[in-house]
Amino acid sequence: MQIIVSQNKKKYCQKNQPVELRKSQTQAEEFLWEILRNRQFMKLKFRRQHQIGDYIVDFYCHDKRLVIEIDGGIHNKQYQIKKDKKRDVYLTSLGITVLRFTNEQVINNIENVLQEISEYCLPSPSGRREGDEGEQHRGRGCDTVLFIDARKIYHQIDRAHLNRV
Repeated sequence: MQIIVSQNKKKYCQKNQPVELRKSQTQAEEFLWEILRNRQFMKLKFRRQHQIGDYIVDFYCHDKRLVIEIDGGIHNKQYQIKKDKKRDVYLTSLGITVLRFTNEQVINNIENVLQEISEYCLPSPSGRREGDEGEQHRGRGCDTVLFIDARKIYHQIDRAHLNRV
């Protein structure tokens, strides 16, 4: 009987863990979430503290099968590096790409972080992302450009409409 109680408690903890993690985000996670939320970034839907299998990822975009992880100092420890590698192997086996950034990169160099994310999300000039050979991509292809202005507001602008304005 005691084993069943502990299993139920484990399931209860796993269900509520994403909620608790959302309440205790780091400054870098909050900063990036303000950019990713509500389809503000490239009109992509991101989920925050999303559970995939036994793991909870910082940000997940199902359409692009993309996980974004924001790593603090603890991720430099040897035991955490091994755990992160095991987790990345598992996510990759599901066909999910993992992009990792440090807290410092997000806070001090958000433009480069967003550029790297957008490079993954936009099709390459050949029309294919690495590893997607033969797949058709949804979206507007090479007619879509990501503009970053001084206020850190990100917009997609269709090149076909630029000449009409």
